[in-house]
Order: sequence, then structure tokens, then C-alpha cells
Amino acid sequence: MIFRKDINGLRAWAVTLVVLFHFGVDFFKGGFLGVDVFFVISGFLMVGIIINRLEVVSLRELPQVILKFYFARARRILPALIFLSVVLIALGWLYLSPLRYHALAIQIVTSIGFVSNNLFLQQNGYFDIGSHQKILLHTWSLSVEWQFYIVLPLVMSLAWIIKSGRKFQFLIISISCLASFGYCLYLSEVDKDVAFFSTFSRSWEMLLGGCVYFLISERKKELSWLANVGFIVIIGSAILLSGKSTWPGLATLLPVSATVLIIYAGSNSFWTSGRLIQYVGTRSYSIYLWHWPLIVLISYLGLDNSVDTIFFGVALTFLLAEVSYRFVERGAIEYFLRLRIEARFVLSIVLILSVVLVGHLIRKADGYPSRLPESAVALSKYRFDFNDYRMGECFLNPEQPYTDFNACAELDPNKKGRTVLLWGDSHAAHLYPGIVPRISANENLIQLTASGCPPFINVAVENRVNCKAINSFVEKWIKDNHPDQVILSARWSFYNWSTLERTIDFLKRNGVKDVVVFGPAPIWSGILSDIMLNNVLINGSIIPGREKHFLIEDAEVNAGIRGISEKSGARYVSVKDVFCNVDGCMTYLDEPNGPVPTAWDQAHLSSQASQYLIRKSELFK
Repeated sequence: MIFRKDINGLRAWAVTLVVLFHFGVDFFKGGFLGVDVFFVISGFLMVGIIINRLEVVSLRELPQVILKFYFARARRILPALIFLSVVLIALGWLYLSPLRYHALAIQIVTSIGFVSNNLFLQQNGYFDIGSHQKILLHTWSLSVEWQFYIVLPLVMSLAWIIKSGRKFQFLIISISCLASFGYCLYLSEVDKDVAFFSTFSRSWEMLLGGCVYFLISERKKELSWLANVGFIVIIGSAILLSGKSTWPGLATLLPVSATVLIIYAGSNSFWTSGRLIQYVGTRSYSIYLWHWPLIVLISYLGLDNSVDTIFFGVALTFLLAEVSYRFVERGAIEYFLRLRIEARFVLSIVLILSVVLVGHLIRKADGYPSRLPESAVALSKYRFDFNDYRMGECFLNPEQPYTDFNACAELDPNKKGRTVLLWGDSHAAHLYPGIVPRISANENLIQLTASGCPPFINVAVENRVNCKAINSFVEKWIKDNHPDQVILSARWSFYNWSTLERTIDFLKRNGVKDVVVFGPAPIWSGILSDIMLNNVLINGSIIPGREKHFLIEDAEVNAGIRGISEKSGARYVSVKDVFCNVDGCMTYLDEPNGPVPTAWDQAHLSSQASQYLIRKSELFK
């Protein structure tokens, strides 16, 4: 296809919006829509390439045309991605903890295999690591595009065999576009994660771009005013939309339709004609590849989101993108194309398989903990046992209804001693391993906890459709069984914690003599064991006993929960007073088998830390 400067400039705008959004520039809270702009551009270009080949080849040549299309796409995408993967593997060996190195290896293999969108969909669970720890998270969009590239030439070739001509192609692509869009709207209501990562729910954006290709022949002249409207809508959407928007969904029509208008307009206006815009557009792929790992690096180093940090991150992104573009996208490809076709094939296979093999070896070796000093190896092997929470029985997963509490063995108190109820979300569940050893043989410990469900009465919680009913069940259970002590805990900062006052008042009115509220636990900016092991890899063999630089501050929440508890006549246990002082918060406990982190992820206490907390709190004397 003929190189179009307006499309190259549109790429520049798309990648700029994505980069600014990911680096945390508040003005562009909807900058994620740049990916959708890329999808439309890809659909337009790919449909154009395929239809132009279909019109000049015979049916016998179709298999060869399809293979050449695949090779061309691989030649465009894989070299820079492999280069990035090799760099990350080398740096990861030096600086990443075994857990992160293991995760990186899986991400590399799935990214090169163009199935990382499926990986990140599977990992999008409640206890999954944060997005800023997934170094190749951004490759999900490459996987979506590649999966689309696999299917598109097959469908278009089959349609051409059935009935040649552009009109039938346009009909097939239009119908497919509408079907995908309908599926997208359905998923956006029932499963937002699948809607986001699924190729079929995203295909309509690329197919709509493909539809534009058929309409361009009807355009008589450039329509600069249409391009102006398109750019105003894209930039306006990037400013007005935010991560709270349902995406993809109806709102996605704004940037997608605007991109369609710009492509159809065919006008290389002031929006796209500048030298800088063209420069960025030409390097947009490498910019996109490198920007996210640098954002993860900033999070890894615990740097704040200051103007200086953003400037440094963006500048380094462009520098590394220039290296990637000059020496890999352009230089290496030019050398590659000079080779005989057989040599190209062999070299490609060797490079791809080598990186995949290394990734597989890292995964199989659990991230090579042998890289660590001996003092840190035990810490790297620590794994939390989810059975300590009694998951699925007394700690319900998000999709479970309250009736599943029936599997909780101690639901009906049958002992003569006092009854203790543990109520709340996962931050109540993480107290269970510490409370159990303190309960005597003639006492009852009842655990009614649920993921993302705070102990609030008659309150609906977003993304936890069963929470209100769960708490209604707990409310009835309390009225029927009259527990002597109720222990409340939650990740309070996630909710409107002022509602806690109503809960305590309800408990007091229903005869609960002893209400205990646990304050917020230390919240870390990453997985705690990672923070410690990264410190070991960078600074030497000493595991820091306390740390304060990677803590997320929530003093207001701590003070607020304490105030409500004391005002309402409940006992307050400050978790932070137990684990933290002016030098920071405790990072590990010395156990017979080696150090154990106080938190097994970013915020949930390990079982040993739970026992330490309950012992120090003197809750059960």
C-alpha cells in the first residue's frame, strides 16, 4: 500500500496518548484509547493489503499469498519484540527476584507466541500481582492483533472463493464487525475482563477500519474538516474519559469512529504533517514496546510520580525506541532481507526458539533462586498456603453466594464456651491463622469472611454482587446466635469506611459484649518478598528487617477507623503499631526454616505474621 503520512501521524498521536496515560499524566486519563486507534489503523491497512493481493492472484496462489502475509507481519512485529525480550532476560537475571523472573519468563513465551492476552486474562484475579509488576502487560494488544491477522486472510480468501469482488468482501467484513461489536457490548456487561482481552470482542475495531478501505474509493477529494473533527474527538475523549469508563463499550465508539473519520478524510493536515509527528509515528511501535517496561522499572525503584520522573521516563522511552528502530526495526531487517530466503527462515526459527527455550528454562527453574545469596534463598522459596484462609468454605471467593458458608464446619456453635465471630473481607481472613491457636477447646470460632466484602450492613459493593446478601446472612446469624465477641477487619481504604459506625452500633444493640476492630495492615507498593529480594540483588546480601520507602501511606484511614471504634465503644487494635515504628515496618520474621515475610503479597499477612500480631495484641489473654 502507498505510505500515508496522515496515518503515520495518527500513529504518533495514538502512541503519545498511551505513553502519557501510562506515565500518569492526569490531563490524559483516557489516553488508553490510543490502543483502540491502533486497532482501527491495523484493520484498515491489513484489509487493504489482502484485498489488493486477492485481486491480482489466482486461486492456486492463495496459500502462498496467505503465507507471505503471515511472514510479513512476523517480520514487522517479532524482531523488536525479541530484542526487548533478550534485554529483559539479561537485566532480569541481575535484578529481578525469582518470583518476578519466573513471571517474566512466562510473559516472554506467551508474548512471542502471541497469546499473552489470554495469560493476562487468566491472571486478572483477586490475589494477582498488580499491573505495574507485569513487565510485558502491554503486549496483550499485540497478541490480539496477531490473532486477528491469523484469521483475517483466511476469512477473506474463503469469501473471495465463494464470490469474488469488493462488494461481497465489504458485506462479510461489515457483518463480522456488527457481530463482534454486539458481543463486545454483551461482555462489557457480564465480564469486563474478557471483553477487554478477548480478540473477538476487540475485532470490531479492526474490522471497522477494514470497512473504511472499501469506502475510500468513493471519496472525491481530501476532507480536512473531517480530519479536524476526528482529532478533536480523539483528544477530547482522552481528556474526558477515565479508567472508570466501561471499556470496551459504547464509549469506545468515540475514538474508533473518530479514527475512521481521519482515515477516510485522507488529509495530511497540521495535525499530522509536522516533522516531530512523523518522527514519532515512524518509531511508534518501538516507543510502545519500551514505554511500559520503563514504567514498571519506575514502580520497581519506588520512585514517585513527579514531573521529573515522568520527564525522565518519557525521554528514556524515546532513546531506547530510537535504538530499537535504528538498529533492529530498520538495520537488522535490512540485513535480514539481503539473506537468501532459506537463511531467513532458519535464522528466524533459531532466534524465536532460542528466546522461547530460555524463557522455558527460567520458568522451569522457578526464576533461578540460586542467583541469590544463601541467606535469601529460603525467603525466595516461601509460598503462602491458601488453605490457611479456608478458601471456598469460610472465606468465599467473589462469585460465591452466602449459601456456600454451609460448608464451613463451625457455622453452628455447639459448645458451652463463648463464641467468637470473625467477620470481614480477606483482611479478616488473614487473622484466622493467628486466632485459631488462641481459641480454647470449649470455645467457638466462627469465620464468615468473603473476598472484597467489608463488614457493612445493607451496603452494596461494586464488583461484588453477592456482598450485600452475604452481610445480610451474617446479620441474621448474629441475631440468631448472639456471639460474645465479634472481630471486624477489612482493607478499609477500599471502601467508604465511615459505614463502620453503623455496624458497631448494630452489634451493640444485639447484645455483643466485645467488639474488636483491627486497623489497616501495612500496604506495600509491591509484593513484599520481591521488595526484599530486589534489595538483596541490588544492594548486597543483607535482608532489610524494616522498610519504609516502599510503603503506601494511609495514616488518615488508620486514624479514622481508630476514631470510629473508640467513639462507638469498640476495642481498637492498631496493626501498624505492632509492625511499624519510625524506622519502617517489619519485613520478615525469623522462623526455624528461615525468614518468612510479614506479608505474602502487598497487603495480606502471612500466617506467621498473623500469629505474631494476635500474640502481640494480647487480644486473647
